[in-house]
Amino acid sequence: MIEYVGQWKNSLPHGRGKAVYKNRDRFDGTFEGGVRNGFGIYEFNRYFKYEGEWKENCFHGSGKLFR
Repeated sequence: MIEYVGQWKNSLPHGRGKAVYKNRDRFDGTFEGGVRNGFGIYEFNRYFKYEGEWKENCFHGSGKLFR
């Protein structure tokens, strides 16, 4: 992660926030203990977007993948 704006707990992203990663992927959603957990929108490869649930940095539950 090269940029993060949002809530923190114990020096880790925790709660609502926005992150930009080294590969320019972006995440806008909920973090828990520094990892994506809960609902969020992840834009990756400049062509795809996933809107949905996350658990421990992985797609989990319901969500939609857009191109």
